[in-house]
Amino acid sequence: VTAIATQAAAGTPPIRTYVIAIGTSLTSPNAIAAAGGTSQAFVVDTSQAVSQQVGTALGVITGR
Repeated sequence: VTAIATQAAAGTPPIRTYVIAIGTSLTSPNAIAAAGGTSQAFVVDTSQAVSQQVGTALGVITGR
């Protein structure tokens, strides 16, 4: 997945990859996001308000 994100970010036009990781046991979400040109993933902690965290992440992604 990281390689695909790298290719997309380097394309014309570049396509940025945003990662919203649901759960804390996932491997490399930040690496995928960085490869896709968006620095780091949004990690959603499932022991807390999931919908609120996802909504916040989407707001940041869309600039709202």
